[in-house]
Amino acid sequence: MTREQKAWWQETYRQGILIPQAVPYHPSRFSLKRIAFTLRRGVEDIKRFVRDSGRGQYLKTASSASSSTLSWTGEKVSAVAEIPGDVLMTVENGSVVFTSDTGAMLRYHKSGAFLYSPVPLRRQMVAEEQRELAFWQQDKEVVNNKRIELDCVIASEPEYAVSKTNNTPYGHFRIRVDGTDAQFDVYAYKQGVPLLKRRGVHENDTIHLEATVHVEPQYQPGGVIGERRWLRYFNCQKI
Repeated sequence: MTREQKAWWQETYRQGILIPQAVPYHPSRFSLKRIAFTLRRGVEDIKRFVRDSGRGQYLKTASSASSSTLSWTGEKVSAVAEIPGDVLMTVENGSVVFTSDTGAMLRYHKSGAFLYSPVPLRRQMVAEEQRELAFWQQDKEVVNNKRIELDCVIASEPEYAVSKTNNTPYGHFRIRVDGTDAQFDVYAYKQGVPLLKRRGVHENDTIHLEATVHVEPQYQPGGVIGERRWLRYFNCQKI
């Protein structure tokens, strides 16, 4: 038995995880030194575990605000995040977002993907700073694909056509918004097209609009790249 094996048995027995003679020594399938060096942790921070599901290693990172655990066995790798205490839930672009009062955040997407951060992300901090700004004033990283609601005036009669690119029907009109001289294009696609027709809105109508903001590059003469912001229609009501 090597020194490492002996130390493992002693630590395992001390923690009361198992009877030492019951399970043989099980090495990590990943380099513990490389993991520890990359994450600026000590190798001793990586612990071994024995469960009904198998034997493996884990590394836990904890603070007063949140904690996360990375673990692996010979068959799988898993990561778990926990945010204790008072947590606010919001929804955003197909995701549910849980945020603590300290800024720890867990974002879970409809695809099953998730993002965890024990501290506020730059996007969160910028979004908080720009919370009171209009959508045309907010940074792209904050407002792109964001769902908004606003009161506005229809600046052009709604038109309907079929896209030459993918042969799908769409609706289009422009809006004016208090606070800016710019007008913004609004496009309706898929189920939004018949819904827009049923609303029966016309030019100069004041409406309450529900839409998502989209920010795209706009190429200009001289090689200068500008920016174009348009809205994808979800619903509206006459005011």
